Amino acid sequence: MIRPIKEDGIDAAADLAWSTQESPETSSFPRFRSRNALREKFQDILKKPEGRLLGCFDGAELKGVLCLYVDTETRYCEAICGICAAGGAPEVYEEMSRHVASAFAGYEAVLAYPGENKAAADAALAAGAEPFESSVSMSLAKADFKQGQSGGVNKLGKERFSEYAAFHDAAYPDYYWNAARIREARDKWDVNVYMDGGKICGSVFTSMWDKTEAEIFGAAVDEKHKGRGIEARLITRACAEAFRAGKKTVLFFIESNEPVLFQAAEKCGFKPVSTYKSFRFRPKTDPA
Repeated sequence: MIRPIKEDGIDAAADLAWSTQESPETSSFPRFRSRNALREKFQDILKKPEGRLLGCFDGAELKGVLCLYVDTETRYCEAICGICAAGGAPEVYEEMSRHVASAFAGYEAVLAYPGENKAAADAALAAGAEPFESSVSMSLAKADFKQGQSGGVNKLGKERFSEYAAFHDAAYPDYYWNAARIREARDKWDVNVYMDGGKICGSVFTSMWDKTEAEIFGAAVDEKHKGRGIEARLITRACAEAFRAGKKTVLFFIESNEPVLFQAAEKCGFKPVSTYKSFRFRPKTDPA
């Protein structure tokens, strides 16, 4: 049975979720650094009206945990740490995946796991989800950063946001973090752009929400500049800004079909740490 987890159930939920983080075959995505980090995330989500913390129970025994961010206005929801199933039990993944498909039938709903978690992936597909992204998770510690050139890349100014918005939304047409949402949370994002001939030809946007870890959400250049080393300049600038702001590590999830970005990240010192796959339930539309 699926039911909400209340404040007094947070510790049990954190214990279960943390037990699944030991191996990529049973963990969800992203993988958390500590049990306390998971507990803080669960506690934080319960304070938000758009948050959901759900448990899969067998009687009184907790078997699985699902932490969701829900945007009712745009009808979008995303698992903050996938589905955590005790012992990687396939039946828990199956029950909770079906719950997401039915309880959020009118939403776009996203679940994510390391590529090694086959049981969770199979459950999502069986419940009607479609493969959404397949990426390599890369990490860079400050001590490993190889500072290269970043000429032509500068922090985005307020006066150019409209121009940037057009570039961003064209580069990421099917992305939750569109330009409008970035503008709403502008203080939490570091955006840098590559200029050529007075025009934005490339950009990189980095989440600065976490106290110690930055995350590059995307780096893109236009067709004219692809493969000319601009990608490495963008990533270099993003990392330099993150470390200057006091971050200890930078994460970057690079899609499997982006070898140029992968090579550019490696040039800056990033190392692959895991694979990442996400699955998306989409609202069903009636045939015309």
